[in-house]
Formats: sequence, C-alpha cells, structure tokens
Amino acid sequence: MTLRSRSMTLKLHGTNGHDVGKMGSITIHAEETIVSKMAIMMRLRCSNLGSILFKSHPFIRISRIIANGKRIPVCKTEVSNNNLDAVWKPVCITMQQYVSKDHPLLIECFNFNIFGYPTLIGKLHTSIGEMENLYKANAGANIVVPSRFKNQKKVRRFHFL
Repeated sequence: MTLRSRSMTLKLHGTNGHDVGKMGSITIHAEETIVSKMAIMMRLRCSNLGSILFKSHPFIRISRIIANGKRIPVCKTEVSNNNLDAVWKPVCITMQQYVSKDHPLLIECFNFNIFGYPTLIGKLHTSIGEMENLYKANAGANIVVPSRFKNQKKVRRFHFL
C-alpha cells in the first residue's frame, strides 16, 4: 500500500461487478509489523460492577489504537452472564495484533444487551508493557467510567491474572 495514510476505502460491489446501490464500503489499513511468533496470554477480571448495574452480562473488547486515532479490534471475550465480578477465559494476542509492548491499546468493558447495542461500563487506555508491570506488582488498574455513572461510589477495576 503506497498511500500516505496507509488506509484506503473501497466501495463494495455485487457479484457481477456492478454497483448495486447501498452495498457499503470497506476500509483497509496497512501497517508494517515485525514477523514474530511471540504472543501474550492473559486472563482478565473486573470487580465491583454491582454499583452500576443490577444484572450484568459483561464482556471485554481489546482494540489497538492506530496512528489516526482509530481503533482496530484485536479480540473479545465471552459474555459472563449475571456476573458482577467477572473472570473471563484466557485470551491470546499475537505480536502482529499488538505490534509492540509500548503500542497503545484500549480495553473496554461492556454490558451485553440482547435488545440493542452493548452499554459501555468502563475503559482503560494501556499497553502490553503497562499490563505486564501491573501484573508483576500484583496490582489492578482503575477503569474510566462513563459520565452517567460518575456519581457511583465503588471503583471499578481491571485485574490481570
């Protein structure tokens, strides 16, 4: 890809090659990465979700932040039904997905909603390197809570197990 932005948006076409109206578009973003077999296995836990929601069905989405500030989803955990202190199955992220230990990541915790879009519970801007340091220190990280929940007393935390 030789465009300066390393991104391009293309219109989608029908199977016969003709423009069929509102098929949509696809955006492709290219980045040069180091070929490596290195991967990180992590297990995440959130605590104190009870002050936000009565019944919570939380899940985690991890995204990589690219140069223009946009997010590229890297992985998503399963939904933890009716759980206010959720522990998810381990997730594996390859170096191709996280680029480097210092590359910015966004970890978001959502409440699954069967009737509409998931509700953001909280988010954390971090990196693999910062998560490793927190793990070594046996510490968690406070998540940023959306403004509609700011008056709640409990602190929500991510833990790296």
